[in-house]
Amino acid sequence: MRVLHIVTRSDSGGAQCMISNLAALQSQSGHIVAVASGLEGAGIAWHSLPASIEKIPVRHLKRNIAPWDDLLALSEIRHICMGWKPDIVHIHTSKAAALTRIAINPNRYPIIYTMHGYDQLKVANKKLLFIDKMLSPRTSAIVAVSHYDLKRMQTDGYHPKLIANGVKAPSGQKSDASELTLALQLLEDLRKKESPTGLMIARPSSPKRPELVREAARQLNGLCSIVWIGGNARADDPPTFYALGPISDAGRLITFCDFVLLPSDHEGLPMTLLECLAAGKPFIASNVGGIPELLKDADLPIAPGFAVENSAEDFASAIHSLADDIELRKAMGASGKKLWEKCYTAEIMAAEYESLYKHCKQIKKE
Repeated sequence: MRVLHIVTRSDSGGAQCMISNLAALQSQSGHIVAVASGLEGAGIAWHSLPASIEKIPVRHLKRNIAPWDDLLALSEIRHICMGWKPDIVHIHTSKAAALTRIAINPNRYPIIYTMHGYDQLKVANKKLLFIDKMLSPRTSAIVAVSHYDLKRMQTDGYHPKLIANGVKAPSGQKSDASELTLALQLLEDLRKKESPTGLMIARPSSPKRPELVREAARQLNGLCSIVWIGGNARADDPPTFYALGPISDAGRLITFCDFVLLPSDHEGLPMTLLECLAAGKPFIASNVGGIPELLKDADLPIAPGFAVENSAEDFASAIHSLADDIELRKAMGASGKKLWEKCYTAEIMAAEYESLYKHCKQIKKE
């Protein structure tokens, strides 16, 4: 099959991470795969993709509504599909999803739409919600990534299929990329101090809430170190809080920390936490969206992390529990690894999308 993925931005985010995992496996399975994306992010999300996957720029595709650029993006997407001739068009993120379904004939191309966190559309992009519902009939299948999203979407009149996100096994190998090398060096230096290190991978903008962890670090009195990938340092940061700015492929750093932090106002099923499970590390995350689903597997002897309320005090308390107890970190990490193997590998995700693609193609033929 010829599979074309279309996404709004090309920076490092959850949707882009999911696309990278899925596209790589699809290419390995013999499919011809391309990823089309806007220029916001300068393509850093695709640096780790194999050369067999074509990267197509959509120069006028932007996150914010901009009528002139949006018109030009419609034309670009239409010409990309006409020239590339995909068997499946797989759309991601609300802006790319809206423009693609307007630009192309749904009777010609099966269109699969993965909603990477329904609350991002319902809460943060209300202007697009009405448009999204209007375009729903032009979609062959809509995918929810968590049970939480599935129920919310069904309540609002969608008819989604559940396919959980999945991630590949961590490589454990160091990278030649300069930003990753510097971050790895810091993590190794912190490990020599024999105090635990928490890793936060989060943009400094909504829906992420990195300021909660920054404030929690002030309350910990040097109990552990916290490294933030995504934002910049401030003069009043505590000496154990290290802000390194955005780094592509930052998930590779998880293997080298002791626990992962994810503060957020809303989430679908965060890729960072799935990478955390795969690496056998415990997590502390906001009690929102699909995150509590990662704590409820009855087959696990202990939950793989903590889901806390969005306050610096609650994050500090959970950090204190993990930082003080290496055996608890090991037990939670082992539970997380079992949960990943059971439910959240990239191979499981790819197999479910493969089945959905074939089903949608068959319906088009009929």
